Amino acid sequence: MQAVKYIGALLAMAFSSMGLTDSNPAPTVIGTAYDQENGRFLYTEQHFCSPDSRLCTVEYRDSFGVIIAQKWLDYSDSLISPSLVMNDYRQNSEVSVSSGDADDTVVDAGFDNYVRSIWDELFSGEAVRFPFLVLGFDKPFKMRVDQEENPSCDRDNLCLLVSLDSWLLGMLTDPIELSYSRDSRKLVRFSGLSNIKGETGETLMVDIHYQYENDSLPALLQSQSHQGPSEFIF
Repeated sequence: MQAVKYIGALLAMAFSSMGLTDSNPAPTVIGTAYDQENGRFLYTEQHFCSPDSRLCTVEYRDSFGVIIAQKWLDYSDSLISPSLVMNDYRQNSEVSVSSGDADDTVVDAGFDNYVRSIWDELFSGEAVRFPFLVLGFDKPFKMRVDQEENPSCDRDNLCLLVSLDSWLLGMLTDPIELSYSRDSRKLVRFSGLSNIKGETGETLMVDIHYQYENDSLPALLQSQSHQGPSEFIF
């Protein structure tokens, strides 16, 4: 059971920090994480990228504004399989993935770009299966993403459910809920197990709400915003 929980936590790492940003001294995307159970503020994600959005940094800050973790992503070789390094300073841990290790497998925050590449399939209600590389594992997991049929889903959003494509593991791990704006195709909400541990090392179930500096797509995707999946350039 501990191994299953560990897998779930690592899977959440990919989906809880997927927004990309334009190039500005100040972050153009800020995610605010709240405790699912009591609504207490937990931390923020602040996203910074190079002018072409190929190199990105995510800073995780606690309620005092102290950086508790950082992630560095490099999309130079692939938009869905970035190389990355993540340091959690409170846990004194580091995890990394090299882009060459992943081939065409979806890696971490590359899932955000992947969603837009399969937008039409998801919008039409199709379930999409894909290999996903979890940090700390040598081989990718089989995953699936479905449009979530939930009455509480805002009609302006496309709500998605991401889960392990295994009936057994799927029963033992909670799925991740995502909401994307139908107009901008940007992530606006994440709900699930956080990739950030609590102060005493406990796991956190969070709701993260994302705010953007403007209504445009991230610079990396502007030229592709109206293209179909077959035209999306990886």
